[in-house]
Order: sequence, then structure tokens, then C-alpha cells
Amino acid sequence: MQPHIVSKKDGVDKAFNIKIETEFIDPEYVVNANQQELIGTTGLLKIFELESINNGKPCFRGRWDENPNVMDIDIYNTDDTTRLAFLGREEGYEGHRPDLIDKNNRTFKVSISILGEAVYKGLVSFGVNHTAHLEAGRYRVTGGVATFKVIRGPKHEKL
Repeated sequence: MQPHIVSKKDGVDKAFNIKIETEFIDPEYVVNANQQELIGTTGLLKIFELESINNGKPCFRGRWDENPNVMDIDIYNTDDTTRLAFLGREEGYEGHRPDLIDKNNRTFKVSISILGEAVYKGLVSFGVNHTAHLEAGRYRVTGGVATFKVIRGPKHEKL
């Protein structure tokens, strides 16, 4: 009898082994990769933050975007004009889409600039945990090893 999957939902739920190798950082910024979170309802997973010690400067958040499988960097604590310039690499802003330099180790070359001034340069690498949510059925795994563990039932009810 062939295995039958009744329902399946899978995806990335958290990051691990985050490594940040800083080549340059503006002295008014600090890197924070210590507070890891589970992926949000929007499908975005925070990897690191670049926080300003000066409240007047923008902050940045590196996040894994599961849909296109890329790491993007978003800018915060700023106005819409600056945010759009950062997204569009305009007027000396850059860094929204880091270059993937090692697909196997998920390593990105990060280079962030504001108005032509470097804020951060370095490498960020990390792993992502893939989780499959399965309902009652019989399953077969091909091409790899899988461990199944029931964590929660429907709507987070304990089984």
C-alpha cells in the first residue's frame, strides 16, 4: 500500500548557527544576532539587527524571506523617502539585497551604506530549520533521513 498524506504544510520556522564576520562597522552601530525568534505570520524570519546607538540614525534588520529564499535587509527608524531610496539603491543607499556568495553554507556578503557612507560590511551565514506539519497518515521519506515528533495537535492542542 502506498503512503497517503492527508495534509501537509512545511517550511522554515527558525534560524540557527548564525555567524557574523564583521569587516567594517560604523562606530555608532552595534550588531545583535542573539535574540532569535520563530518565523512570523508574514513568513519573515529575523537573522540579525544592526542597531544605532544614536536615536537619529536608521536601524537595519536582516531577515530570511522563505518565499524567494533570500536574505533581505530592511531599514527602520526612518521616513518613507529614505526607506524607498534604500530599497531602490538610490541616492547613495544600498544593502537591501545582499549577495549570496556560498549557497551550501547560506553565506551572504552584506554591504550597507547611507548617503554613500559605509555603515556595515561583512559576511552573514546561518542555517534554517525546516519543519513539516503532518496530519494522520502513512509517510515515506526518500533521499534522506527524517525524524517525526508530534509537538502539537490542531490549533495547538496537546495530543
